[in-house]
Parts: sequence; C-alpha cells; structure tokens
Amino acid sequence: MGGIARTEPNEEGDDSEGDPKNNNGDGNNIDDVDMSNPGEAPKHADNIDNTVDDEKKTSGDPVDIDFDEYVDAINMQPSVTIPDDNKGNTIVADEDMDVTLEVVGSGYSSNTVKSSISVDGESYNWQDANGDDHTSHIVGVEGLSLELTLSEGSSIQVHGSAGHSSDDLQNSDNLKVYRNGDYASNLSGYDGQKSVKDFLDNYIDENGRVTIDDNQVIFLMELGTTNQTKSYYDMQDVVVLATFTPSFLKEKKILKRKNGKRRLVKR
Repeated sequence: MGGIARTEPNEEGDDSEGDPKNNNGDGNNIDDVDMSNPGEAPKHADNIDNTVDDEKKTSGDPVDIDFDEYVDAINMQPSVTIPDDNKGNTIVADEDMDVTLEVVGSGYSSNTVKSSISVDGESYNWQDANGDDHTSHIVGVEGLSLELTLSEGSSIQVHGSAGHSSDDLQNSDNLKVYRNGDYASNLSGYDGQKSVKDFLDNYIDENGRVTIDDNQVIFLMELGTTNQTKSYYDMQDVVVLATFTPSFLKEKKILKRKNGKRRLVKR
C-alpha cells in the first residue's frame, strides 16, 4: 500500500490540512480565502493589497507512512523471554525493541533500598521527572523512570539491594515477574506499609488479577528476608513496571487529539 501523509493538529485542533494553492507567503491558505498574503489578519478576512495573511499555521512535518506497517507495529507485541516460573529479575529481548521502566513504588522501613538497571552488564541509574540521573535510593521517591533501547539477545535486569541483593536471589520466590492475568500477592505490607495490591492498585482488577498490556511486565522484590514466615516478607521492596515497544515507533510518536483521534508525526 502506498504511503499516506499525516500532520500534527494545528493550534485550534482543526482537521484541515490546507490547500495546495499558491499563497506566496507564510500562510497555508487553510481557509481557502487568500492565496498571497504574507502577514496576519483575522480568519476569512480577504486582503486585496497582499499586506496581511489570514492563514493559520500548523506545526509538525507531514510524514509518509505505510498504514499497514503502522497498524502492524501498533498491534505487535515485542517478544521477550522471562524467567522460568516467573522467578527472577532478568528479561531477554528476542528482537530489537525499546523499553520504558517506571518505579511504581518501594516499601521499606528505612531508606536503604537501592535500585538500578543494567543491560548486558552495563549499569544505568534511574532518572527523575526532569531526565536527570537519580541516586540509587528509591524509597519514597516518585516519578523515577528510564528509557532504553535493546538489541536482539540483550539481557535487561532490574537490580535491588537492602538486607539482601537481587544478585543473590536468582530463581527464588524473592524475585517475581508478573504478566497480564497473574494473581497479585495477598501479603500484607510490613508495619503499616503498602501491600503489593496497594502498590498495584492501578494494575489489578477487583479479583486481584494483574491487568496490564501484553507488552508489559511488573517486577517485584523482597530484599529484607528469605524467610517467608517473617512478617516483613512482603514482596514490595522494589516494584517496577516495564513496557516494551517495537523499534518501528522509536522515530515517531502518537498524538492524542482532543477529539480522540491519533496521528503519527515525526518526533
């Protein structure tokens, strides 16, 4: 199928994409009134002497895309390999993709929980809402996230440490990966802290089942003890949401219009 052009909406959200007529000025003849006015005038005010322009401006460059390819990319769920029995903190990318990681929360009795991300052994700090590197301490800190690009075969790990380190807890019940449809833990939070279900309130249904997209996973860690009979074994010392996105979309973004429509434009 041939490409189709999409443009970002103009300042007033108008769906019009302009008229190709020659207007010889800065305008785009979007209202089909003037064709050669280089200034500014009220909409639909025809200016005979060509000193003003009544045209509205749009932002964003048109992009030719193959619509079938676009739809396929939106619907495609990148393939990843998660730990056996959902136990662990490592995910392997089966193809090139992008990933966005977000700290959902961290419940611990002191600010001793540290966390970072690594890809093939290279470590990355969490970033704050301004995109600046944050310290490794994450308890009580909101808005931490990280965006990374993964190549086929790359291993990405969510690290956490406190009383125990995630590096020493592989294949144990202390490290979990939730997918869509999994049941969230019923464990209570220690000493009045939020429980797993409290942290995942926006990601579970009334039955406690995880309701995330198929291209998302949730990491959970218990870093205080390996003894499941202890009251502070609560599986919410580190809670992270990961979203995997096809690399096709890296150079583009989807804008949500006021009327709910989406348009693909250059980033």
